Amino acid sequence: MPFEHGTYFTAADERKARAFLAGQGLSPRQEAEIRAWHRSRLSAQLSLWSSAAAAAGIALGYFLAGVF
Repeated sequence: MPFEHGTYFTAADERKARAFLAGQGLSPRQEAEIRAWHRSRLSAQLSLWSSAAAAAGIALGYFLAGVF
């Protein structure tokens, strides 16, 4: 459920997600809590993948430095 600006999601995706939540009969507070939970999960996933990519880049750099 895309709620973050500046990510890979388009404005149309965000509208669809908001329409989906609105159709579930949730209160505005519940919708806000769902968006906050999604935001925290997205941040955690992005942090994990960027850390893994940095570690892989460093390892590859050391490997290539040893080879060449």
